[in-house]
Amino acid sequence: MKKYLYNIFMLAAVAVAFVSCEKENTPVDGTFTLTVDASKEGTKGTKQLGLDGSTLNATWAAGEQVKVYNGETLLGTLTPQTTGSAHAKLSGTLEGTIAVDDVLTLKFLSPDYGSQDGTLAYIAANCDYAVATVTVSGFSGDATKTIETTGHANFVNQQAIVKFTLKDTSNADISATQLVVNDGATDYTINPASAASEIYVAIPGFRWQQTVRLTATVGSVAYTYEKSGVRFTNGQYYEITVKMTGPYPLLSTATTADYGKVVCAAGHLHDAKTAVPAGCTAVGILGKVTSTGHGLILALAYVEHHLRLVLRDHLRRHHAEGAARRCRTRRSAEELHRAGRNRRVELGRGAEERLRGDIHQPRLGCSLLERPDLRCQRE
Repeated sequence: MKKYLYNIFMLAAVAVAFVSCEKENTPVDGTFTLTVDASKEGTKGTKQLGLDGSTLNATWAAGEQVKVYNGETLLGTLTPQTTGSAHAKLSGTLEGTIAVDDVLTLKFLSPDYGSQDGTLAYIAANCDYAVATVTVSGFSGDATKTIETTGHANFVNQQAIVKFTLKDTSNADISATQLVVNDGATDYTINPASAASEIYVAIPGFRWQQTVRLTATVGSVAYTYEKSGVRFTNGQYYEITVKMTGPYPLLSTATTADYGKVVCAAGHLHDAKTAVPAGCTAVGILGKVTSTGHGLILALAYVEHHLRLVLRDHLRRHHAEGAARRCRTRRSAEELHRAGRNRRVELGRGAEERLRGDIHQPRLGCSLLERPDLRCQRE
């Protein structure tokens, strides 16, 4: 009986524990308050960016908002309670369904890379994309439940930030009015408010080594740069000095002096007698420019076809001329052979005639048959 009662007690304890665990993990609907410790140190964030020597520092700024997701569901936003530092408490009100052990994702999500102006201020305000996560460990309170979490939110940027310093081949500064950065798949166009030789660019990182191409516009000319084996890591800050080749005239400023130059896909003109530089793809030949800015570009496919026709005609003419020369040579050889044969015939006839003349022509002192009374002088 005692053992039986002990077993009943153990079953009851297990049942209570099971109910308690199930209750803790049961999704809860309602309004919640969430406060988390958040950090973004050094290059780990881009909000309120500033340079300290060659280190890029990120601090929390007033008015920033962090969106909170449970899976794909947006629950609400958090704001920093202190500013000017890389560490802050984020706090806000959430609404939705949350359970213990749910992983909440906190996001800065405003990546507008398409219209950068080359400054850290623009990147901080428009190109930020940082992510952190926290795990729900429990709830407290009744009317407005407070969410308890484990750990703190460490925000990591989802793009790299690069400071490009532009130089020409003589190491002189290049002040560009536009810089286009191509990572092998996407063009990122930066338009500084004024010409600049130092330009900051936010670009999504890539783990695999890729070829990066830069095109800088300086007045009416362009400079280019290409580097293979490049890898940008999200959350990192880079300072890179590039020596660009050029200058190359722009198609938009072409004149009649540029007729016959090679046009590349980026809109540059290159001398047809030199190789198109790395990073440029030749697409045509400039054929005409008018005073109204219009013109004619012969596509390389057409040029190639035309050159093939010219080469074919040239080869045909060359073949025909060769055949004619061979024919003339053959006729000349035949004529020479014929002339030689005729000459031999003539020589033969001449010899026969001379021989015949020797037989019939009387020789002095030897015509005894005709005049026996004469004696040969040789005798």
